[in-house]
Formats: sequence, structure tokens, C-alpha cells
Amino acid sequence: MADGEKIDIVKAVTSPFTGIYWVKVIMMGFGLCFLLFVGYCVYNTLHPKPQQVQNSTTTVTGQPGSHITVEGPKQEVKDTSHFSIGPFVGGNTDGEVFGGLVVLYNF
Repeated sequence: MADGEKIDIVKAVTSPFTGIYWVKVIMMGFGLCFLLFVGYCVYNTLHPKPQQVQNSTTTVTGQPGSHITVEGPKQEVKDTSHFSIGPFVGGNTDGEVFGGLVVLYNF
């Protein structure tokens, strides 16, 4: 605050009743939502959720001395992330090599 500027109590109390105040609040809310969305996407990319496992109970009755083999269902691990992050290395005809990070969206 500048040295010559005084605190105006009336202005501080009545500022929420102006239009520009609410425009600023809405814009800050949009910015915060955007940052949260980006953070959520990065988190989901780096920490995918594990697949649901269905447990089943099987009762097997056999004759005495018989050999029984029980095999459970085969489970495949699927990648549930929508984004994949990896290194990128490229170059051009002048012999310059450059690299970076590439983010791909999996459909």
C-alpha cells in the first residue's frame, strides 16, 4: 500500500456488491478448476487404478485317491490410464539432436 493511501472501510465493505468483484471471483475459480483438472489428469496417469478382482468359491468333490487340478480364471492386466508419458528424441538434417518429453492421449 502506498504511503499516502488511506484504508477506506466503506469501500472494503461494499466491494462484494460490485460487478467487477464477482468477475474476478469467477475467473479465479475457473483458473483453480483448470489447475485441479490438470493435476488430476497427471495423478491418474502416474497412478492408475488397479483392476477389480472377482473372487469366486469353488467346491470340488473327488473320489479318494483321485488327482484334481483346479485352475482359476485367467486375468489380464489392462492399462487404464488415458495418457502415456515418455521420452522423445529427434534430430534434423543439420545434425542437431534434441529431446524432450511427449504426452500421448490413448483413445
